[in-house]
Parts: sequence; C-alpha cells; structure tokens
Amino acid sequence: MRCCRLSVALHVLAFTGACAGDDTSEFVTTTVDTVDGTAHVRNSGQPEMWQAVERLTLGSAGMEEIAEEQIFGRISNVIADAEGRIFVADGRSLDVRVFDETGTLVHRFGASGAGPGEFRGLQSIAWLGDTLLALDPGNARLGLLEPTGAWIDHRPYMPLSGSSIRLHAVGARDVYMPFIGRIGEGRGLVFVRQTPDGPRDTLSGDYFAAAGASSASLGDRMRELAVVCRHDAGRGISTYAADLAPQAFLLPAPDGLRAFVWGADYRIALIDAAGDTVRVIERDLVSGPLSDEEWTREQERFQEFLDRFSDETCEPRSLPRPAERRVILGITFDDAGRMWIERDAIGQPALDVFAPDGRLLATMDIPAHAERVPPYIRDERLYLVVTDSLDVEYVKVFDIRGPGADK
Repeated sequence: MRCCRLSVALHVLAFTGACAGDDTSEFVTTTVDTVDGTAHVRNSGQPEMWQAVERLTLGSAGMEEIAEEQIFGRISNVIADAEGRIFVADGRSLDVRVFDETGTLVHRFGASGAGPGEFRGLQSIAWLGDTLLALDPGNARLGLLEPTGAWIDHRPYMPLSGSSIRLHAVGARDVYMPFIGRIGEGRGLVFVRQTPDGPRDTLSGDYFAAAGASSASLGDRMRELAVVCRHDAGRGISTYAADLAPQAFLLPAPDGLRAFVWGADYRIALIDAAGDTVRVIERDLVSGPLSDEEWTREQERFQEFLDRFSDETCEPRSLPRPAERRVILGITFDDAGRMWIERDAIGQPALDVFAPDGRLLATMDIPAHAERVPPYIRDERLYLVVTDSLDVEYVKVFDIRGPGADK
C-alpha cells in the first residue's frame, strides 16, 4: 500500500473557551495522509465555538395568540433566499408561505389540487438559481416556480413517499432529486442532478455499494438493529430501530461526489460517481453505549409503536439494544459548499462545520429540533423546525456568530 504524508498540522485553530473569563486556549490539528490516491483528513482537538443566536420565531412557540399565517400543520422544510426571506413549505396545508426578515408574511401560494401551482404532496422545496423547485410526489412531478409562486413548468417524477424523499441542495449550484433508476443490472435509489436545462448526471444511492469491502459488515450491523413488521390487509412492511441507534447515510455532495457515513463512526467518505473514495474526513470523537435510562425510554417508545397496530407480525418481538449509540445524525451543505455534520452530543445536538477541503472549522450547539427536517444554513443564518410541548411545529431562525463564521 503506497502511503505518502502530504502535510502535518495543515491547519491549526486557537480559540478562547465559550465561558466568559476562560483564557484556556485549545487547538484543532488537521493532518492529511494520502493512501492509494485517497486523501485521509484527520481532525483532532477542540475546535472554535460558534454560537447560534436566536433571531426570529415563526409559529406557536408556546404563545397563546398567533396570526393565522404562522399556524403550521406539518412543515416539510424551510429555506431562505438571498434577501433573507424565509420560505416555509407545509405538507399538510399544501402551501408555501414567504416571510420577510421581521416575520411579516409577504407571499402565500399553493393549494390542494393537480393544477399549475397546486400540490398533492408538498415534500420538499429548494433553489435552482432563482427558480423555486417543489417536489410533489402526489402529482408525480417536480414543480418549477417563480419566488412569488407563479408557475413556470414541471418535470416528471414518481409517487414516492417518506421523510427521506426530499430535494438535496449542494452548495450554491447543484440540486439533486431522489428517483428510482437503474443501478448496474438492477434498480434502486439514485440522485438526479437538476439544471436549468433539465436533468443531468445521476449518482447511485446504494450505500452498500458505497461501503465497498465493508458492505457485508454494514448489512449485518443494520439487520442486527432492525425490527421488521409485516401488516395484514396489504398494508405493507414497517421497520423499526431504536431512536439512538446509528444508521447509514448516503447523500449528494459538492463536485459530483457523495457523502457516506455510518452513524456510529465519525468518518465521512466522499465518493465519486464511479464508486471510488477520493477523500475521507474524520474527527477524533467516538460513540459510547446507551445508558440504562436511555434504553428504558427506547423500549417504551417501541411498545407504543407496537400498540398502534393490531395486525402486525414483528421479528424479533423485542427491540435489539445497540452496542453503540449514534454520534452522527445527518449532513447538510450550505451555500458556500461547507459541510455541516449534525451530531448527538449525549442528548444535546450540535453542528460541526468543515471547510470544503475537510478542515474542521468550528462547532456550535443547537436546540433540539424535528429530525425529519434537516437544518438549513445560508448567509450565516441557521433555520430549524422545532416542536413545542403540544407537538405543534414552528420555525426558529438563528444568526451564526463566531470569529470565523463568515469564512
């Protein structure tokens, strides 16, 4: 195996601790090794702390009185434009609401139906330049709209559903749409890049292929954690795993790459369209076991899941206990192409931000939020969908602040 050390201590960041008056300086050291053409970027130490400073709330947030336009049903996702206007897609009311930076409603468009500008399954929205894309599996189409909601055109889609079926915006240039397409001699999940002129490149969504030589191990780990329930009356199959159990992610990344993660390992592999790993990014954090208290709560949630059905046949009947808890919850790319890794810091979610070359820039604690809606970051602002004590969803907007937040 050919190994060439390209650089040691490629990037060092010093910072003063988050507590006022703490003069302790800590460092991140990034080293890069190249093994058989694959760059291994390893980050160790404590990074600079950035802060998410609350700027705006849209929705209930425990308030007794609220304007009708800020009452949301089931938020699909939230994005923003270059002027800071906030676009909230509601999958229950099947509309998009646009608010200015002060929270004032400026546009509202969409309704239930199959006509232009109408939706039957508003699953996700994203920007393709200045055009708003709206993923609508219920109408088997991807809608193209003006920011005001005026209908432009549509592209064919298919009737897929599930929280993982969403548009993936990668940097400022690329948007990928999940689709069922050909992978080798079979069919499976693929990501189709959207351009102003139409669909272009296709990336495989097969994370077993992405795992390469470790695919058998990945399959074993996933099967060991899953409960499979088969329902009567043609209601299909449900799978269940502990909330704190790790899972696999394979998502589009900038420059035609894909990011692959097994959630118990702080290791992100960037894979090209041919299936070759071109870069591996790591941080020196490891997952630990679930506590007995956490496991008791997991078992209670699983029993609630079983109690919702009376016609299921589940194997196994008891919930498998993970040997290790999840550390990585998801991956998001911002408009500058930086990679944000959401991690579970023992009950407190946090975001680690990496430069495009894999250098760990900073970390930032964030509030708990709806996990099915990924964080959105643009122009040093963070947008989250949060649920209150009554399970009502609302939106929080934060300013991202830190010495290097604008890099």
